[in-house]
Amino acid sequence: MPSSEFTRELLAARSSLFGFILAMVRDFNLAEELFQEVSVRILEREEEFTPGTSFGAWARAFARRTVLEEQRRRGRLMLDDRAVAAVSEKMDDDGDESGQREALRHCLENVHRNSRRLVALRYEQDLSMEEIGSRLERTAGAVQVALSRVRAWLADCIRNRLTAGAET
Repeated sequence: MPSSEFTRELLAARSSLFGFILAMVRDFNLAEELFQEVSVRILEREEEFTPGTSFGAWARAFARRTVLEEQRRRGRLMLDDRAVAAVSEKMDDDGDESGQREALRHCLENVHRNSRRLVALRYEQDLSMEEIGSRLERTAGAVQVALSRVRAWLADCIRNRLTAGAET
């Protein structure tokens, strides 16, 4: 069973690790699935982590391998190796979250007001699709489609910002 300190490290790295995976796969639902798989792998290998080193970099190595395995399994390239390396280097250089948070902040500023509201209702207020639909007088299906489009756009925007930042 993982130590409480190790579990805290994983929880602290959650958003950064998820953002890293999302930037690579550009599919929110797949990123959630892969994040769960990566988390299990990390928890199973606690003894391999060297205290005093960067937990985020260590965890991203698991994520990178998991995403590459998924790419091979699906037989399609989600992000080329150079882009994965650039995103990894950028996150390593900026620390676990600063670059990702800045990219997300920038991207959210450039999302249409209605889309920003959808994101806020879903992720800040934690409302279900049905609750959001009721508030906005839309069907739950329409809300799901709209959120899916916003997440895809945000994932592309974040990936592009992180990749562009890594090239400079």
